[in-house]
Amino acid sequence: MYDMFVFGTALLERNVEAVNSLNVFPVPDGDTGTNMLLTMKGILGDSSSIRLEAGDMADQMARNALMEARGNSGVILSQFFKGMSDGIKGMPHCGVEELAKSFIAARKNSYSAVGNPVEGTMLTVISSISEAAVKAADAGVGVDELFEIVCSNANDTVERTPEMLDVLREAGVVDAGGRGLAIILEGIRRQLKGQSLGDTLAFGDVGSPEMLSGKVSEQFFSDTHDKEYGYCTQFMIEGKSLGIEKIKADMEAIADSTVVIGNETIVKVHVHSEDPGKVLSSAISYGTLSRVDITNMDEQKEVFSRNTPDEGVNVPLGIVSVALGDGIKDLFVSLGSAKVLDGGNTLNPSVRDLVEVIDSAKSDKVILLPNNKNIIPTAHQASEISSKLVQVVESKTIPQGIAAILCFNSDRDIESNVRDMQEAILSIQTVEVTEAVRDVMLDDIEVKEGHLIGLLDGKLTTTGRDLPSVVEAILEAAGVSGGDLVTLYGGDRVQLDEVQDLGKRILAVFPGLEVEVVNGGQPNYHLLISIE
Repeated sequence: MYDMFVFGTALLERNVEAVNSLNVFPVPDGDTGTNMLLTMKGILGDSSSIRLEAGDMADQMARNALMEARGNSGVILSQFFKGMSDGIKGMPHCGVEELAKSFIAARKNSYSAVGNPVEGTMLTVISSISEAAVKAADAGVGVDELFEIVCSNANDTVERTPEMLDVLREAGVVDAGGRGLAIILEGIRRQLKGQSLGDTLAFGDVGSPEMLSGKVSEQFFSDTHDKEYGYCTQFMIEGKSLGIEKIKADMEAIADSTVVIGNETIVKVHVHSEDPGKVLSSAISYGTLSRVDITNMDEQKEVFSRNTPDEGVNVPLGIVSVALGDGIKDLFVSLGSAKVLDGGNTLNPSVRDLVEVIDSAKSDKVILLPNNKNIIPTAHQASEISSKLVQVVESKTIPQGIAAILCFNSDRDIESNVRDMQEAILSIQTVEVTEAVRDVMLDDIEVKEGHLIGLLDGKLTTTGRDLPSVVEAILEAAGVSGGDLVTLYGGDRVQLDEVQDLGKRILAVFPGLEVEVVNGGQPNYHLLISIE
C-alpha cells in the first residue's frame, strides 16, 4: 500500500506544474499541484517503517494527512486517506471490497468537511470513482482491474468538469484538484501493473493535452479583473471535546471556501476571508491555535494574470542555482530557484555564463548558489561583475544547496536570507558515491580502478564493489542515528527502483532514520546523499 502511493506521488511530482497551470479560479491558496504534492509527501513522510498490516499503514497515513494537509486541495485529499483508514481499519490485508468501502468513506468525509460543496471539482471526482469502485467490486474484479476502472472513470470525470462549473469552461481548463487526484490514481495503476518507478515518472497518457496547457483566455482575466478574493487562512485547533460541526458552522458564517476536518482533540481549518483576524479570534475560543498560515490571494491573482508561459514575473529577490541532472534541476526550480544553470563536477561554468544567467533572472537582487566548491570562486567574480546586487551562499555540494534554498523566504531581505541559508548549510553532511577512474592509495585506503568510492564531505572514506555495502559503510562513518534524515539522490548510473530498494535496506540496518529517495539524474555520481 505504501509503495502504491509512492508511485502516485512520483507521477504527481513529475506533472505538478501541469496541475498548477490549471489552477486559475478561484484564485489558489498556493498552487493546487504543489499543495497536493506537499501533502502527499507529508503523508508518506514517516509511514515507510510501518510494514505489518494494511490497516496500520492506512491509519498512519490518515494521521499524517490531518497534520500535513496544505490548501483546499490538500485538505480534501486528506479525506481520501481518512476514507482509506475507515474502510480497512484493523485489517491485516486489503482487497477490492475494502478498497470500495474506502472510496465510499472518502466521499462521505470529503463532502462533510466542505462548506457548500460545489460540483465540477475534486469532490465530484471522488464521488464518481467511489461509485465506479463499488460497481467494480460487485462485478468481482481484481485490485489491478479495479484501478483500471477507477482511473478511466476519474479521467472521464475530470474532462467533464467544465460542463459542471461555468468558471472552468470560461477559463478553458479542467479542475486542477480533480486532475491531481486522477494523476495519483494513475500512478497507483502503473505500480500495480508492475512498472518501475522510473517508468512512472514519464508523463505518458495522463490527461488530454488540450486540457493541460494551462493557457487561460485573456477574456477570462479581463472578466475577473476586479473581483476581490481576500486571504486564504489555515490553522490547527487543539483542545478537548472539540465540536467539528459547531466550528464548521461558525466558520461558514464568517468566511467562504470552508473546509474543517479532524477529531475531538485536533481540528484543521481552511477558509477564505477578507478579515483573517476575525476568523482567528473566533477560532481561539475553541482551543489553542497553531500552524497559522495566511496568504493574500489578491496578490496571487495579480501574479497569475501577469504570468504567461513566455513571460516571467519580476520579483524583488530571486535565486540562481548551478546544478546537473534533470531531477536535481527540477527540484531547485520547484523549491523556488528562478534560474538553474548547468554546472558541477566536470562542467564548471565560466564567469560569463554565470553573469548572463544572473542578468536574465527577473530580479534586481539575486542569491547565487554555486553548489560545488570549484564554482565558488567563479561565483564571487560573477557577483562583482553583475550590475545587480548579488550575494553568494557558498554551498559546496548539491545537498547543501538544497538545504539552503529550503530556508529561502521571498518576503525577507537578502541579508536575512543569506544568513539563514548559510546556517542551514552547516547542518548538512554530504556523501558522494562514484566510480574510481584509476588505482590510488589515499588516506590509507587502497582504491582499485572501476571500484566504487564513497566520499564524506569531500574526504575519501570507503571503497568497494557493492553499492549497498559502500553506502552502509559511509553512513556508519558519518555516525547516523535515529531521527536523522537521509536523502538519496539517484544518478543516471542507477535505476530508481535500485535506489528505492537501497532506501529500504538502510531503514533495516539503521532503525529510526528517515529516508527519502529523489530521482536526481546527475551524471558520473551513482548517488548523492544528504544527511541532516
